[in-house]
Amino acid sequence: MKKSNVYTRTGDQGQTSLADGSRISKFDVRLDSYGEIDELNSHVGLLVSLVREERVREMLLDVQRTLFVVGALLAMPPKGEKTSTCVLTKDHVSNLEQCIDSLHEGLPAWRGVRGDGGISQEIRDAGAAARRDGRHRHEHGTAQTGGIKHYGNDAIRH
Repeated sequence: MKKSNVYTRTGDQGQTSLADGSRISKFDVRLDSYGEIDELNSHVGLLVSLVREERVREMLLDVQRTLFVVGALLAMPPKGEKTSTCVLTKDHVSNLEQCIDSLHEGLPAWRGVRGDGGISQEIRDAGAAARRDGRHRHEHGTAQTGGIKHYGNDAIRH
């Protein structure tokens, strides 16, 4: 496997490379979108390291794997205006919602946000990243096909 450097030595001409090597503006909405998915994925990864309950860890790892795929797809140039690269379906969203519902079973009624830091704070940070990504993609119409828009929001909001 080839080692990747964290620097490119291509200079900063206001452009960056997509996964296939093509160049786009650093201000392209697509770049914002996969950057926000990457940030959300980082929050989910930290949550995986903090959570002790195995079924919650497995759910978060599944969310993280899905977000890696979504980020990779967003890092590829579109193949055409009508071509969708979305791998998320309504079934992905439904399965995630069912998993969240099963985690909620037996919990006491929600009584508001706790401000005790730690895992609670990380969940709020991840939720904020998911909501920001959803707002930006809704505003700019980026990657709205299938379930990408709703998946990120549902993955963390609960």
